[in-house]
Amino acid sequence: IITVSESSKNDIIKFLNVDESKIEIVYNGVDYDKFNKSYTEDIKLRVKKKYNLPQDYILYMGTLEPRKNINSIIETFALLKKQKEFDNIKLVIAGKKGWLFENIFDLVNKVRLKDQVIFTDYVDEVDKPIIYNMAKLFVFPSLYEGFGIPVIEAMASSVPVITSNVSSLPEVAGDAAILVDPKDIKDIAKNMIKVLSDKDLKNELVRKGHIQAQKFTWEASAEKLYNIYKEVMKS
Repeated sequence: IITVSESSKNDIIKFLNVDESKIEIVYNGVDYDKFNKSYTEDIKLRVKKKYNLPQDYILYMGTLEPRKNINSIIETFALLKKQKEFDNIKLVIAGKKGWLFENIFDLVNKVRLKDQVIFTDYVDEVDKPIIYNMAKLFVFPSLYEGFGIPVIEAMASSVPVITSNVSSLPEVAGDAAILVDPKDIKDIAKNMIKVLSDKDLKNELVRKGHIQAQKFTWEASAEKLYNIYKEVMKS
């Protein structure tokens, strides 16, 4: 059995009672060069117009579904907006609708942030790096991830990351992100404020993020997979 993280391996052992010796880990990869780019103002303006993006925004990128914990992002953003210094910043939720997404839109209306939250729906792959690149902060407090590719994509795009301290996310993020309890709204808000207000912290997260992102390449994944196949064929 081949899986994408130590966390997923442990879940397979726990829930399926599989012998540990039969499981191999092959990490997912990210095309670092695709995301590690700078863009002209014309390109940025085109993408802003296409997805109705504001000048300053906090970003979530991924499918709209319960395990992604998007309601917590919205509730956290509502706390953030109570502070006047963040008047100009908005929240961009980028990604297609998954299952049980309706209450996400209901919550935005309930907390009266309809004009402050932008839903892009599906994002074309070619535009993803630009949307990451323009963000002030990437927030990904998912309740469960087998790996968590968006975390690495954001890091490769020079964006500071806040993500969950559960499932595979600490393993993937390493020391290059701020890890939070995904159910602790106040803690997420406190760390969002910290990153947005502290330029040195932001720069340090970006620096560490580039180092972390370069550890996960498709070339390394392919080589590991190839070696596993060779071993299996010998037995």
